[in-house]
Amino acid sequence: LSRLLGDYDNAIDYYNKFLKIRREPFFEKQMNALIEFKEQSAVYILEPILNSGSVALTLQKFEEMKNDSKNTRRFDEAEFNSWGYRLLQRGETKKAIVVFTLDVRLFPESSNAYDSLGEAFVKDGDTESGIKNYRKSLELNPGNVNAKERLEVLQK
Repeated sequence: LSRLLGDYDNAIDYYNKFLKIRREPFFEKQMNALIEFKEQSAVYILEPILNSGSVALTLQKFEEMKNDSKNTRRFDEAEFNSWGYRLLQRGETKKAIVVFTLDVRLFPESSNAYDSLGEAFVKDGDTESGIKNYRKSLELNPGNVNAKERLEVLQK
């Protein structure tokens, strides 16, 4: 649960406690991946800012990190996508739209990024923006079955 809420330090602590009781390679791998994420991911820095409710500060920090030549944090498409879906699962569609928009900015040729942004807009009740993003996703990847199916439903 801590991991889904973006409380990675607490999740790592739970893994450590569990692994002291019982060594399990799967959980050890999960913990190590979280430690790497904590040390290397831009999402680790940005997520708590957005969770606190400040879109403006999140965008400001994003720009600072992107424009800092000394920044060593990775901007990974899958990490941004996962972050956006965690927000959608919690019903925080406005925040998810912010995250998926950043993902699209980072990866403008990613069909998946536009597909995810389209989904968030539709869940937020903005069908027109959802359709626009599903179309862009389909333009980038004509084989995107999800975008085709969603467009068929939304355009009826």
